[in-house]
Amino acid sequence: GIAPTGKPFRMPIHEFHYVENGKVTHTWHLEDWLGWLYQVGAWPITDQEAAQ
Repeated sequence: GIAPTGKPFRMPIHEFHYVENGKVTHTWHLEDWLGWLYQVGAWPITDQEAAQ
């Protein structure tokens, strides 16, 4: 429901790796999705939008 703007955006991404015996055994990702929603105009939701 969000119209495209064609504007670039930035999304910080953090990766966490667990290394055991010199090998990566687990990886976790953390993305700033709320920041992205704000940049594209999808956040915050207005009362009018919430009522739809």
